[in-house]
Amino acid sequence: MDTMVAHNLFQVITSLKLLGVEVTLTGMRPELAQTVVALGISFEGFFIAGSLHQALGQKGLLQSV
Repeated sequence: MDTMVAHNLFQVITSLKLLGVEVTLTGMRPELAQTVVALGISFEGFFIAGSLHQALGQKGLLQSV
């Protein structure tokens, strides 16, 4: 199942990049990350963050309270 999810996820990412979208991936389960590495899928060309909060912080989109 993780192999199919990884393959489909990276097809979507590739399609979005072709449309000019800057992709940020967040919240990837460890099992899926291991499958991605085992399949030799590259993490180059898009950002990865551990959480949505981290991703928004990287982009400067968090508001101070």
